Order: sequence, then C-alpha cells, then structure tokens
Amino acid sequence: MEHSVLFGSSIIANQARFVAGINATRGVMEGTGKCCEHAVYYQYGWIWDPDGDVYKYTPEACEDRGFYGRKLWIFSRNGLV
Repeated sequence: MEHSVLFGSSIIANQARFVAGINATRGVMEGTGKCCEHAVYYQYGWIWDPDGDVYKYTPEACEDRGFYGRKLWIFSRNGLV
C-alpha cells in the first residue's frame, strides 16, 4: 500500500507544489486510470496521454478523462529527480 507524503504545510500547499511542478518541469505523471494504474508524459503544463489525448493540465481535465495523478517523475539534465 502506498502512503501519502505531505511536503507542504497542508494538503492545499502540497497540491499547489504538485501543480507548480507540472507547470515548471517535464517528466512522467503516475496515477490511477479508468481501470488500473496509468502514466502520462507531461511537459510545462501540457499532458500527452498514451491513450491519444493531448491537453492542458488541470485536475478537472484529468478527471474528465478518468485519470487521477499522484506522483511526478521529473526529468532533469542530470537524470530523474
């Protein structure tokens, strides 16, 4: 079982940090899809879903597609962060 990690001072601060990471970096977002675990590529606020969609990130846009992101794997010049 995976446990939630709180990096900010609150859930809201944690969500803000998650969204800021999506908008400022590129990498892979891992989460839950319609029927199982799912991952998408993201780059500076845009999502490329292997199911075919490309869209601007918002929690609502992901939820409309049945995807609930949980974790970011951030790409950097030095490898994964």
